[in-house]
Parts: sequence; structure tokens; C-alpha cells
Amino acid sequence: MGVKPVKLDVAKFGSDAGKLLRWTLQVETAADALYFTRESTRVAFALSHLKGQAED
Repeated sequence: MGVKPVKLDVAKFGSDAGKLLRWTLQVETAADALYFTRESTRVAFALSHLKGQAED
């Protein structure tokens, strides 16, 4: 049996500072589950989940 991909749903982070810690934990958990070990890959993954003013 082959390895099946896992889709992890990490919400996009906007500008609500109150939700920043929760979003950071979601991104870290997803990055760990995806075995992202290089810091640059983890940063790129996190940046891909920004939206609105947080992107700017």
C-alpha cells in the first residue's frame, strides 16, 4: 500500500491580532506534519497562508 497525501487546512491569516497565536500554532503543526525541516520551507509555507493587510 502506498503513502496517501494528507490535506491540512490552515486558515488564511488576515489582520486579527487576537488570532495570531492560534494561526501560528496551526502553521507549525501543519509544517511538522508535512515534515518541513528547512526553515526557509517553513517560512514559505507560512507566507502562503497570509491574506489582506498581513500580506503587505
